[in-house]
Amino acid sequence: MRFRTKKVDPGPFSFLQPAWFALHTVVIAGVATLGKVWEKKS
Repeated sequence: MRFRTKKVDPGPFSFLQPAWFALHTVVIAGVATLGKVWEKKS
């Protein structure tokens, strides 16, 4: 007899999903690049 364990649904904002890691990587890289561009202008 198998017992079904209920998984907690983290919802759409689960940071464990690979898509979120990819999104954050792109955002962090973009912010870093933007900072370097602004640094060169000033």
